[in-house]
Amino acid sequence: MGQDALFCVSDSLYVIFLYSYKFKKMPIYRKFKDKLKNK
Repeated sequence: MGQDALFCVSDSLYVIFLYSYKFKKMPIYRKFKDKLKNK
């Protein structure tokens, strides 16, 4: 269970990194924060 959660987190971070690299001026982190808040 712990391994699965870790993979999920690292996968999300990797996606965020790719998006922020592609769209440097877009505040991706803010959208991610809102997603976490809504959960």
